[in-house]
Amino acid sequence: MKEKHQQVKEDSALRTGFRKVREMSTKKKAGSVIVLATAVAALFHFAGGGAGRAQAAQEYTEYAVERGSISASISGSGTVEPVNQYEVVAGVRGEVLSDTFDEGDSVSEGDVLYVIDSSDVEDSIERAGLSYERSLLTYEDSQKAYTGLSVTAGTSGRVAELFVEKGDSVQAGSAVAKIVNDSQMTVRVPFSESDAQGLSVGQEAIVTIENTFETISGTIASIASSSRTESGYLTVRDVEVSFENPGYLKEGTYASVSVKGLLCQQTAAVEYESAKTIKADAAGTVEKILAPEGSQVSAGDILVQLENEDAADGLRSSQLTLREAELSYQSTAKQLEDYTIAAPISGSIIEKTIKAGDTIDGADSQMTMAIIADMSQFKFTIYVDELDISQLSEGQAVNITCDALEQLQVRGVVDNIGINGSTSNGVTSYPVRIVFDAVDGILPGMNVTADIITDEAQDALLIPSYAVNRGNTVTLADGSEVPVELGLSDGKRIEIVSGLHEGDVIRVPSVIGGDSASDGFAAGGMPGGGMPGGGMSGSPAGMPSGGSPAGASFNRGGSGGGPSGF
Repeated sequence: MKEKHQQVKEDSALRTGFRKVREMSTKKKAGSVIVLATAVAALFHFAGGGAGRAQAAQEYTEYAVERGSISASISGSGTVEPVNQYEVVAGVRGEVLSDTFDEGDSVSEGDVLYVIDSSDVEDSIERAGLSYERSLLTYEDSQKAYTGLSVTAGTSGRVAELFVEKGDSVQAGSAVAKIVNDSQMTVRVPFSESDAQGLSVGQEAIVTIENTFETISGTIASIASSSRTESGYLTVRDVEVSFENPGYLKEGTYASVSVKGLLCQQTAAVEYESAKTIKADAAGTVEKILAPEGSQVSAGDILVQLENEDAADGLRSSQLTLREAELSYQSTAKQLEDYTIAAPISGSIIEKTIKAGDTIDGADSQMTMAIIADMSQFKFTIYVDELDISQLSEGQAVNITCDALEQLQVRGVVDNIGINGSTSNGVTSYPVRIVFDAVDGILPGMNVTADIITDEAQDALLIPSYAVNRGNTVTLADGSEVPVELGLSDGKRIEIVSGLHEGDVIRVPSVIGGDSASDGFAAGGMPGGGMPGGGMSGSPAGMPSGGSPAGASFNRGGSGGGPSGF
């Protein structure tokens, strides 16, 4: 009975002591931490054996609801590399005659990096060129033989005579036809030396046709520059007169000429102004006669068509041979370009493995000689969990931090979201490529962390995330609970959409005994190393395991090697 009475007194004293402590806490400003050491020590002294129960007692920090900015993000880590990087590869063999750069140098696109001895390929180019020229000559001959099967008029006029018939065999150089221009006639007659001296080219002359004594007006076309002796005693000069054929004159008709009463010494046969014998350029059989005797033709008209299958086959064969030789020459000549190696992009030399004096043999002809990187922009890849990938889109802003540069913060963007996921331990993750502009200190190979902003809110009501109880309620300073609607969370703080106002004072749980009490924003968002009620990292306090409050969003993501867990 005495022991029971003593226990009642101890319990009453404990309740009285805690009530006093709570009354003291209501007088503190929002966000202040209640100092409990003296009160707890007194209670422990009074309670004696009740020290174990006091060590587990729950107390609170008061916190005034404030406004601020908050963002939800997905995080992951990766290794930095330049967006644009090129390996300079040797595609030929030979001695490296010169190089123009060192590691760390900046180069511009088109700058010559290496020159390799090209004497071998130059010999090959010359041989290919000679082969091409021979093929060209063969092609020209075969083309001439083929086109020669069409016998054409070399001048305009009348077909005066055909020397072949259909079916005849014709050899190259054989006469095929005679074309004359019989609209104009000429006659060449001698004048005495003394008379010829008084004549001039272009002077009018009268042509008299023998037998008919018809006269036709003509013009002196030429006068011989030297004289000759006629019949052993008379010195004469030949004068050529051109006149229009009245339509019936033929070659062989004789005529005389007079100029202003001066008469030629003797008559001469008239001739057509032009007469040309057309010969075949190729051998063949007469297939068609397209211009019979007496027909008028123009220069280039086909007179006779020959047939020769060998000529057609020879032309086709020579065409193919010429094209093959041309391609061989072009290909060989293009190889010469490979012996002068230029920078394919502008950037910095980050590696150099070949220098002047080295020899590239057959085994090394595809080796990397140098690596050029455009250091103006970098990229890295993180892997994002399948549950979060739908929250991402190309162009989203990314906050980037670097392990090696603690004070550095860089802004980047999501450049590409891969669709080929990888699965490990039943979890699928997808590659997400992030790019950012270069900043001082960032080098290829550095490890960085990305926080991809998936949502953000400005001027939002914010409280510590673990101030939220189960059922999405918050405890006010007077001990009452109010339901709240939750918004974004960054793992440490959470947005209150409704249920509280700016300046409201709430209780934030802290733990007495064991670890020291949290200030409400400790890493991981957990006071004293744990979350009341259990739940995911970054979830509001009191949230049941495996779930999340409506509207809440939490940090998730992975490293460069694959997806990370929660």
